[in-house]
Amino acid sequence: MTRDSTRRTNISSIRTRKKLSEALIEVLGDKSFDKLTVMDICNAAGLPRATFYNHFLDKYDLLKYAFKTTAESIMPDSLPDIIDEKDCLKAITDNLMHYVEDHQELFRRVGSANINSLFFSEIKCNVRSLLKDFFDAKSGKGVNYKHTTFLLAEFYANALVFTVQGWIDSDARMDRNDFISSIMDLVVIDVL
Repeated sequence: MTRDSTRRTNISSIRTRKKLSEALIEVLGDKSFDKLTVMDICNAAGLPRATFYNHFLDKYDLLKYAFKTTAESIMPDSLPDIIDEKDCLKAITDNLMHYVEDHQELFRRVGSANINSLFFSEIKCNVRSLLKDFFDAKSGKGVNYKHTTFLLAEFYANALVFTVQGWIDSDARMDRNDFISSIMDLVVIDVL
């Protein structure tokens, strides 16, 4: 295979995966995850069943891929204009909360706590990476944190993401803006 044909295959594979991922989300608008089939997804995507299995093992594999790509799209690639640590955490929390509010039906249709946890694990990885880059950049500009940038990123990624997950699962949800404000009141970042 030539380099151009390999590139075309990769682009084609990416397009097919994206099409199947979008079809999954579309089908979840009508059926719960437990009730949908690979054929439902293929029909919505307009692709044969064999194509599905060329790219994914099963609907759970596709769901994981959909969550991973969605998690990557929720968070910005970087936070270049943000200087303050609290502002950084607020921006991340705000992005996540907007997504969660806009897709509440999706979380309800997916249903299983284990599957929703998979999504939030993907989000946590992205948030951790974004925070690590942010804290590393600040350290590179002379900010001395009391703790390692890895520990800061890990701690705040877990705190933010799993608190938002708890907000989704709660029956007595507080208003999004009040929730974000409350989280920011809890944030303390020690700088030496």
